[in-house]
Amino acid sequence: MLNTAHRIAAIDPDLRRAIDAELDGGERIVWLRQPVPWLLWRGSLAVLIFGVPWTAFSVFWTLRAAGLISPGARTTGWWAYIFPLWGLPFIFIGLAMLSAPYWAARAARRTVYVITDRRAIVWIPKGRGAKDVQSFEPKRLLSITRTERADGSGDLVFEQFRETNGSSTTTIRRGFMGLANVRDAEEVLREVLLRGYEERTKSSARRAEVLT
Repeated sequence: MLNTAHRIAAIDPDLRRAIDAELDGGERIVWLRQPVPWLLWRGSLAVLIFGVPWTAFSVFWTLRAAGLISPGARTTGWWAYIFPLWGLPFIFIGLAMLSAPYWAARAARRTVYVITDRRAIVWIPKGRGAKDVQSFEPKRLLSITRTERADGSGDLVFEQFRETNGSSTTTIRRGFMGLANVRDAEEVLREVLLRGYEERTKSSARRAEVLT
């Protein structure tokens, strides 16, 4: 029998109450962890790096258009007051890119991964009290992929697919991302959920053979 007593981490009481409210009657938590923030926010480093020159150029262009840099290049008339405003949206976009790691880490501190005796749950905050609760029954966990680093951290991917939006394509990965000990999560998931599901499936197949 797998010992799961030490695998239920202590989290913020309000967050734990919210998780408990999602459970069905009689459903029991056997494993609960949160991602390591830096393992998630490092995925936004590319956005941060791109945001540095973007923001710098946007600020420079706006200041130059306003005449604060190279005053001789400033336009005249009423357009001189309107023209610099075109740079503000690009500055805001740049600031959003620069702050991407912060928001990723902040979301990670409210993200919770749960394994119960019935399913795996990914709880992701969406801001202003909203949340995204992804529930994975055993039949959706038959082809999981573990990505493990040298220190034992990694991702346990349940589903992976591509989503196309216009001309751009994004790879969507769902599962337990940024775990400090990814192998531990896989062990519990396979022992508690998949083994029982496989046994029930085989039992149902044998009964069907007898009936036929």
